[in-house]
Amino acid sequence: IVIISDVPCNKGVASSAALEVAVARAASLCLNLDHSVSNTELALLCQYVENHIVGSSCGFMDQMTCAHGLAHNLFSLLCQHTPNPPFHNFILPANIQLFGIDSGVKRSTAGAAYRRVRTATFMGKKLMNLPNNIPHLCQISLSKFNNQYRMLLPEKMSGSNFIASLHLDPLTQIDPNEIYPVRAATSHPIEENFRVQLFEQLLNTDQHLSIDHLSSLGELMFQSDAGYTSCDLNSEETHLLVNLIRQQKSSNNVLFGAKITGGGGGGTVAVLAQNSSEAVETIATIVDQYEKISGRQTRIFSGSSSGLVTYPSMTIEM
Repeated sequence: IVIISDVPCNKGVASSAALEVAVARAASLCLNLDHSVSNTELALLCQYVENHIVGSSCGFMDQMTCAHGLAHNLFSLLCQHTPNPPFHNFILPANIQLFGIDSGVKRSTAGAAYRRVRTATFMGKKLMNLPNNIPHLCQISLSKFNNQYRMLLPEKMSGSNFIASLHLDPLTQIDPNEIYPVRAATSHPIEENFRVQLFEQLLNTDQHLSIDHLSSLGELMFQSDAGYTSCDLNSEETHLLVNLIRQQKSSNNVLFGAKITGGGGGGTVAVLAQNSSEAVETIATIVDQYEKISGRQTRIFSGSSSGLVTYPSMTIEM
């Protein structure tokens, strides 16, 4: 297998998923399986490899994006109802653009912080004793969670105080000596689901969004970043980047919001910006500031490309 890629590793930009999906597509073509295995099936098989062979308890968001994403679109995915999770692409409004800023801090879904939060979330779900017809936390409305469940959950709980035999997720192991942030970790997916739905609704209101709409979108991103922090999934460096963007936002109307991405703990910060040369210059200025303060080398990601859904395959005969 020959790999040619400019997607950096351990930066929170789905490099492992990109590699998996590309290799899986190449293998399916070589075995003449490309017409019998759909892009969704391919993505879920790649997640299976991550979970059961690599040992990373990730979801399938990155793999589905690599399989179905379209250039200049955001990919909306409901991570339920496998083997056919609902998804759609929607085009970005003309007056905004997105950037990614590499913090220079490596991250991994196999890291201790990610595992701790993931385990804490499953612990919280079990403690809530949800009925069988609610298999996912994000099926609960935020208001219902706040009213009925939030205060039932301990802020923190040791693994030794949780009965491991009641835990149903096969990819999650409970360390009896670990202290888990149960309430914050359980709250986060419910709050994040509400933010994501509102974010998409605001984006779809117009093809040229007002400053008020853009400020609301940015605020949702800042709230999301704060949610990561409450779960101990942030880092000093990503926190610094987000704060530099927050400070810049208060002085002009070219940057609107920022948040840590993926599994957190480092990696890439996503930035919502005006579609203008001034925004590009402002991002460059912030990166210069960040590098001087942190001593880290960074990289700016911009632009967009499609996934397997439009990417042509090529056969080379030797």
